[in-house]
Amino acid sequence: MLKLFIDTLTFLTVFPIKKSNNIDGKILTFFPLAGTIIGVILYISFVIFNKIFPVSISTFLVLIIYILIADSLHLDGFGDTVDAIYAGRFDKEKFIKVLSDPHIGNFSVIFLILLLLTKLQFLTIICNSSNFGYVTMILLPTYSRWGQVVSCCSGKYLKQEGLGKTFIGQRKIFLLYSTVLLFFTTFLVLFVNHYLNVSHKFILILAIIFLVSYLLTKFFNEKLGGINGDIVGFISEINEIIFLISIYCFAIRQL
Repeated sequence: MLKLFIDTLTFLTVFPIKKSNNIDGKILTFFPLAGTIIGVILYISFVIFNKIFPVSISTFLVLIIYILIADSLHLDGFGDTVDAIYAGRFDKEKFIKVLSDPHIGNFSVIFLILLLLTKLQFLTIICNSSNFGYVTMILLPTYSRWGQVVSCCSGKYLKQEGLGKTFIGQRKIFLLYSTVLLFFTTFLVLFVNHYLNVSHKFILILAIIFLVSYLLTKFFNEKLGGINGDIVGFISEINEIIFLISIYCFAIRQL
């Protein structure tokens, strides 16, 4: 179990951990927990930065750290998928060709900027509104990684070969295991930060993330015949925006 968790951290982050030559799809179980580790680092970073800088600058620096920790893995997938959608118009052959192109297009640059500005704006508003920003920092990567598990367990693989084949199409039992870890992590974070009174809101957020991940995955399955790692990254980034909007609507406005 420890090896699987270490493999998960190795796969999802730039942490200097010994890499395994044989990544197992079972690591999907630990995606939310790895997201929590990332979130704790963001939380600690924000606490430190906020002692020196105003909230707007602190959240900007935290966002940079987040990108560096994740090695811009999902942002790259988001950009590639946006380019493929724009150029391919869901023509499977053209879509895959653009998706495999290492060059970044103007369309993806525009949407990547909009994506990051949206994250920064919501994080700043949430952190300015209350101490709930600490909870948001920790659970943002937790829930987005769980959404990746939903996509992987409900998707078909788009290509014949590639790393994504290890994860996409995996058994749904791994989704169940990861959901149990997600509930445990959410309860623990809310309990430590004295926000158990809004715990029921996270069940609603969980349902929204599940629906977004499942429906987008189903859409790509039907239009293209499957998904790959880039599309999973695209869905993950969409889920982060959904999570931030949900936190603002369901929690911040009621605190």
